[in-house]
This record gives sequence, C-alpha cells and structure tokens, in this order.
Amino acid sequence: MMDYLISPDLSLKENVCQFFDTYQCIHTKEHSLKVANESLKLAHRFGVDPQKCYQAALLHDISAVISHNQMMEIALQNAWTIGPSEKSIHSCCIKEFPPYLDVIEEGMKISLAYSAYLFLKEQLQHKRILYPHQWLKEAYEDLSKRGKKDMKKYKAVIYDIDGTVLNTLNMNMYPLMRIIKEELNEDWSFEDVLKFATYPGMKVMEELNIKDKEKTYAKWGNVAKEEMKNATIVLEKPLDLL
Repeated sequence: MMDYLISPDLSLKENVCQFFDTYQCIHTKEHSLKVANESLKLAHRFGVDPQKCYQAALLHDISAVISHNQMMEIALQNAWTIGPSEKSIHSCCIKEFPPYLDVIEEGMKISLAYSAYLFLKEQLQHKRILYPHQWLKEAYEDLSKRGKKDMKKYKAVIYDIDGTVLNTLNMNMYPLMRIIKEELNEDWSFEDVLKFATYPGMKVMEELNIKDKEKTYAKWGNVAKEEMKNATIVLEKPLDLL
C-alpha cells in the first residue's frame, strides 16, 4: 500500500472522497457519504454534536482500502495489542429483518439507552457476534448496572422545537456561510460551519471573532428568516424520540 497524504486545502469530505477514489473503492465512498448524511439526522434527533457524528461517519470505513492481513502486519510492526475480535475475520449478511427487531423497537418506546441495552443483550447472550469487542462488553455491563428504571421514558418534557420538531439545520447554516463571507471574506463549506450547529448565536460570533457581534448576529437572524421556507418537520410525533 502506498503512502497517502491528505490535502489541507480540502475539506474532510473532499479528502475522504479523493482517498477512496485513489484506491478505487467507489462503493465504500458512496456508502460512507450516505452514512454521513444519515448521521446528521441522528445527531439532531438525539441531541449530540453533529460535526463529530459527521466526521466519524465519513471515517468509519476508512480502513476498507487495507486488507486484513495488512492490518495485522501493521499492528505487529507497531507492537499494538490485538484482541481476539481483531484477529478474526467474520461477517454477517442479513437478507431479512433480524428476529429481535421487534424487541429493539419496543425498547425505543422507553428510551434509546434501553433499546441499546436490549440490542447488546441479544448479541452477547445469544452469541450472535463470534468475537465481541471489549468495548461492546463494557457498554453492556455499564447499561446493565443502570437498570431499566434509569432508562424509562419521560412522561413530560420541555424542549426547544429547533432541531427537534423542526429540522432547521439548512436554514441556519447556509445563512451563516453567507455572513462569514460578507464579514470575514472567507469561504467556509457546509461541513466547516456544522461545528456551530449546537452553539448559541452570540457564542458563534465570539468564536468567529466578529467585531460588531450584536449587529452581525441580528443580520444572521434576518437572513435565516428568509430561509424559513426550507425548514422541515422532523416527525409528526416528536415525543416518540424519547
């Protein structure tokens, strides 16, 4: 495998695409892009950092260009600890819905954490994973200690509709790109501004070192209002998320 240098002039997305193109892994590239797009939806659904999710999704299959034997050689050369799960090649091809899908969906009615617990329980107790990774075991042990009562569904919740009932990501981020161009004369990509998706507005102004923060923040808000038509409803029953 030849050495590969990323370009500091390209975004992470562009670097990943170029990397997969270089090694002719077109299917993996397309798959990674689809996963990355879905990760943004999940990030906003469960209130986690969208930029970190997007980056992780883009990179989750980055090692697909390396064979298992090459991975083992690199690990041995660097004296890395190799667990049983990493020594074995195993795959699972599911051609139909798994038999435990109903159990997981029922768990979602209580919480995401409880559903994750049921999923791991099914995998580990029924030995559906030949060599489970230690992190999976630790996650299962942690969730088992919490118990169902600590994962129960809330009866009521007060929340901001921005990013929950309404998907307002585009209507806020694209105007921010425009503001950055006008105020700083800098070209930022959509992926670049995603890190500000969960920031309070004035915090964004501070991070960008905007001189007249209040005036520019108000300007951003006015531009975003023009984009309100691009806001979409996430779910008809948003409380089902909890």
